[in-house]
Amino acid sequence: MKKRLKALQIKGFVAGVIVTVMLTATVAFANTGGVMRELLYGVSINLNGQVLELADIDRPFIIDGRTFLPVRAISEALDIPIEWHGATRTVYVGTIPHGAPFWTTVPPFESSRMQSRTVNMLGNAYASSIAAPAGHGGSAHISWSHHNLNGQFNTITGTIGREDGSGNGSRNISFIGDGRPLASFSVDGSTIPTDISVDVRGVLVLRVEIQAPSNPAGGARIAFANAMIQ
Repeated sequence: MKKRLKALQIKGFVAGVIVTVMLTATVAFANTGGVMRELLYGVSINLNGQVLELADIDRPFIIDGRTFLPVRAISEALDIPIEWHGATRTVYVGTIPHGAPFWTTVPPFESSRMQSRTVNMLGNAYASSIAAPAGHGGSAHISWSHHNLNGQFNTITGTIGREDGSGNGSRNISFIGDGRPLASFSVDGSTIPTDISVDVRGVLVLRVEIQAPSNPAGGARIAFANAMIQ
């Protein structure tokens, strides 16, 4: 009986050691082309005195003596924009030179009635355009959105025009950077889709305002299509 108890104690001790090694060493092996390569986890990232809390999928690791870090997690911690372009297999960190979709690259952190939706201008459909709601009860109103640019961008470009089926009254779209007017454009029934460019260099917080009619037929509904930021 004593021998059996001792054997069980030894087995329990060995099992405990194995579990401890698995939890502390966190060693994995990657099979690449038939060659086993050792991956070492357990690397921490200290950013300005603070240890980053990362999900398991973002864990840094060491392979062949080289340390690999999750660039997206670090860029987000530093509040620096990052974007992956599959067509060119390129990761852009910081200022994006070629331009990127405005609404998804710097999504609004707060907004009132502003939407990203498909609109029609002169019979052409524009997907993911920025626009006010198609109709709203009461008097004319302002739809707006706020975007954190953090001084990382230079220009916003796109096409503004009147949505098909709306009225002819004049309405405005305005861009305001850190409380300072940057540009304002007027659209009415005679306005054809027009390309615009707005200088946003040095802007930390951008406000976009679109004046909307009280109902679909009460005035021109403005759309900002193909909005890009760079």
